[in-house]
Amino acid sequence: MFSKITKIVALIATVLTIQSCTKSSDSTTQQPSPTASFTFTASGDVAPETVTFTNTSSNATSSSWNFGDNTTSTSISPTHVFTTSGTYTVTLTVTNSSGTNSTSQIINVGNAVQTPIASFTYSGANTFAPDIVTFTNTSTNATSYLWNFGDGNTSTIVSPSHTFTTSGTFTVTLTATNSKGSNSSSQVVNVLAIQPPTASFTYSGANTFAPDNVSFVSTSTSATSFSWNFGDNSSVVTTANASHVFTNAGVYTVTLTVTNAGGSNSVSQTINVSPAPTKVELDTIVLNATGVMPSTTNYNAYIKIVQVSTSNTLTTSNNFSLIYPNKYNLFLTGSSFYTFTGIGSSSAYQIQVYQATGIFSSDVKLGFITFNPYLSATSGNTYYPRSINFVNGGTDITLKVKWLP
Repeated sequence: MFSKITKIVALIATVLTIQSCTKSSDSTTQQPSPTASFTFTASGDVAPETVTFTNTSSNATSSSWNFGDNTTSTSISPTHVFTTSGTYTVTLTVTNSSGTNSTSQIINVGNAVQTPIASFTYSGANTFAPDIVTFTNTSTNATSYLWNFGDGNTSTIVSPSHTFTTSGTFTVTLTATNSKGSNSSSQVVNVLAIQPPTASFTYSGANTFAPDNVSFVSTSTSATSFSWNFGDNSSVVTTANASHVFTNAGVYTVTLTVTNAGGSNSVSQTINVSPAPTKVELDTIVLNATGVMPSTTNYNAYIKIVQVSTSNTLTTSNNFSLIYPNKYNLFLTGSSFYTFTGIGSSSAYQIQVYQATGIFSSDVKLGFITFNPYLSATSGNTYYPRSINFVNGGTDITLKVKWLP
């Protein structure tokens, strides 16, 4: 009986000993600290960039990700999209009952290639053809360009100039391209029809006697070529301005025709060329004595008309009085004081003023002027003013002539 009790007590003691040893062993075993590590793969190198993270940590019971762009995750192996370019520090923190551990890696996200946007401005349009238009490229994000001017011509210059040679409405298209794609923009350019020229001209030296040298000046607008027809069967002149000699008397219609790519225009004016005179009638001589007389007393004077080439006296006036010291006018008038005949461009005469005998022992030539009636007179203006120098002063002489056919 005692033996059985002893065995039972011994068995109970053994069990208690085993349990005690087990509890002691459990209280001295500790979990290892976690170790953080990860790898990643990216979808590209520019934003927006998708990155897949693979958690390779050990002994971790939880994970916390900080992507460096103010976003986080508690997934074990997350995927994250970096929407903008930049340099990001990605940190993984892992935890267990023994503590925490962190590791970081740098993620570089480049600038994204943006789709190009085509745009442009232009100047110089809406005028007459040929029209030079300058285009200014204002596109963004492009690396190459193609212009289509709508008239069969193209260009790859960034900002070209183009000449529209004909009138019309042209749709100009710019296509801008980069590695991301292309984009186009179009605008309408209006080129008006070429403006025809307007002919006009002035002239000088006309309406005198043949041969008559007349100068013509074109005052035309928008002209690129000129054609002068002088109406006397002479050769056409194609300069902008011209001079022409009308050798014969007559009424001539002078026509200027101007041309450009838009058309032509003509204008005409009438030129009157009178016959070369053969006779000139000297009607009146007005003598204004304004200088100092050769004597302080009154004396008589007269006028001679002398042909220069022969020194022959053609006519002599009657005596007239010059009274000192006042100014007097002498009018030698009549149906004709003298008529010049057979004159030409080289016919020259002298009108000489003499003091008559009375004060001096012989007549004294006080002064003279040379008079060429052919070259001096103009149609519609029969007054021929000339100055004459006296020995001691000055006198103005005005000749009034009348041309005879």
